[in-house]
Amino acid sequence: MKFWNNPNIISKSPLVALICFEGANIGQIIRMLYEHAAQDQSLTSWIMVNIGLWIYYNFYRVCTPKEKFARFTAMAGIVINTMVISTVVYWRYITS
Repeated sequence: MKFWNNPNIISKSPLVALICFEGANIGQIIRMLYEHAAQDQSLTSWIMVNIGLWIYYNFYRVCTPKEKFARFTAMAGIVINTMVISTVVYWRYITS
C-alpha cells in the first residue's frame, strides 16, 4: 500500500498541518522581532488562524480524545498564534 493511501499515515495529516502552521507562526514572530515592525501583517488573518486552531483543538478533544500529542500540538499552536497576534498589536498600535 502506498503511503498516501495508508489510513494510519493519512490520519496524521491534520497534525502535520498544525506543525506547518506553527512553523509559519514562529517565522512571523522572528521576522517582527527582527524588523521591530508589523508591516504587512493582517491582524484579521491571524485571528482567523487562531479560530481555526481552536476548531482543530476541539476536533481532537472530541473525536480523538486519546491523541494527547495532537491536543498538545493544537494547544501549543494556539499559544504561539496568540503570541503572533500580541506581537502584531504591540508593533502596530503600542509602539507607533
